[in-house]
Amino acid sequence: MRPWLIVALIYAALTVGCSTLAAPPALVQPPRSLPLQTVIANSYTNGIVRVDENVWLKPYGVGAQGGLQDIRKELDRLGPISDVANRRFDGLTTWGLRWGFAYDDTAGSCSLRSATIEIEAVITLPQLEDAETLSAEESGLWQTYVQQLRAHEDGHVNIYRAGAQELSNEIVALGAMAGCDELRQALNVLGNAKIERIRQADLNYDAETGHGAVFPRQE
Repeated sequence: MRPWLIVALIYAALTVGCSTLAAPPALVQPPRSLPLQTVIANSYTNGIVRVDENVWLKPYGVGAQGGLQDIRKELDRLGPISDVANRRFDGLTTWGLRWGFAYDDTAGSCSLRSATIEIEAVITLPQLEDAETLSAEESGLWQTYVQQLRAHEDGHVNIYRAGAQELSNEIVALGAMAGCDELRQALNVLGNAKIERIRQADLNYDAETGHGAVFPRQE
């Protein structure tokens, strides 16, 4: 019986609309950034596979003293940058998917003893400074916009969480193989394929939603 064999896959930044695959996940550091806030800290077991989900919210400050027009300028200046797209977004989600496993190596057979999948994401969204300077109309328009941004980024997170759960199902169904090198290769194939499916789902989601919300205009 062999000891633990840990497999950790780290991918370079790979931007899809307003989400970015990266490791570690918290790569975006906009000016005047505020501390991370925990959104999801959850673990569950699917057979021999444990899935750890961690999602954080990272607000960044934008000034509100000039009303919506100046807020738009602040967002253009301070919004999180997608390195691959080479542009700023008002909201951005960075994410990472990692896994590790342990196996039992016996004569003529190798089986998976246990596995861990980690899905992590950081949602970066604007937070107004001096929000009290807005009129009631401007405040309402802004709140609606931020809620729409958050809903869009939550949609990205749901894609990642679903992908991690699908991967856990596929790992459980894999079964024993003749050798541990063969099993390790099969697990890597599953993980790489899942990364690509998540990436494509992200692309489709942004195409269908137009990358989220439209900044409000006063009539």
